[in-house]
Amino acid sequence: MNHKSRYLPVESSSSARLERADLNRLVSLKTKKGRRKEELFLAEGVRLLEEALKHRQLPRRLFLYPPDINDRSQALVESFRSKRVPTETISSRDFHRLVETKSPQGLLGVFNLPSLEFDFQQASQSRRVLVAENINDPGNLGALIRSALGFGFDLTLLVGDCVEPFNAKVIRSTAGTVFGCRMMTCNLEQMRSLIDDSGLRLLVTDVDGEPEEKWFEFGASDSADSSDSTHSQEEGSLAVAVGAESIGASSELREMSYRKLRISQSPLLESLNASIAGSIVMHRLYVHDSKL
Repeated sequence: MNHKSRYLPVESSSSARLERADLNRLVSLKTKKGRRKEELFLAEGVRLLEEALKHRQLPRRLFLYPPDINDRSQALVESFRSKRVPTETISSRDFHRLVETKSPQGLLGVFNLPSLEFDFQQASQSRRVLVAENINDPGNLGALIRSALGFGFDLTLLVGDCVEPFNAKVIRSTAGTVFGCRMMTCNLEQMRSLIDDSGLRLLVTDVDGEPEEKWFEFGASDSADSSDSTHSQEEGSLAVAVGAESIGASSELREMSYRKLRISQSPLLESLNASIAGSIVMHRLYVHDSKL
């Protein structure tokens, strides 16, 4: 007898086969168009759903496939049930039409799609901001979002042609941290207004930028106005901009930057991966903040 088969849900609210219309609607959530239309997205597997629970993001529906349920996923199911999340047992055929990974561990959640609309007031109140510009690789964007949460960044701005953050590959690359990150889309005009009107200072990586030992030397020397000497780095908000790996940040973002930063690397390497470069800067800033 299969050891896993003993985990059978006892509070299923639907039959094992989904209605065709319902199934087609759920399958559409695997596309950007479907997610936007239904204002929902999918997340599968124990790790992602544990992160959702950790950040108090509850699914609207939780689908179960009992043969793949183990101790860890069963405990998670019970946690969701205690919070009155509807659980539904579905057939193997339906479950595997909805999931995209080979080992989803018998769990699939349907979540409300958060709004990504730019909110100037909320953005202007953020102390540490990641600006992801034209990051269209799901792995890179997911890794950046994960690092942003890990290094104390409270907002991610998606500028230009970025991959949708609720794309299944992006969600997996975030390891579930997407549930704990606040994100907004932002155009260059909104970015400029945010910098001009809120005092946000933009840091951009550049091969001709300042060496690492000078990254966080803020003071009067950075401004023609000597009164700025009273504005220390810890008193203001900072944004770290990461551009597409092939071309870096746009000329428009570079023109808005408060400081350009150079990452030390071996001459044997032409350039760093976008998510690695961004993560290095975010980590350096996190360490710097912890010493203040």
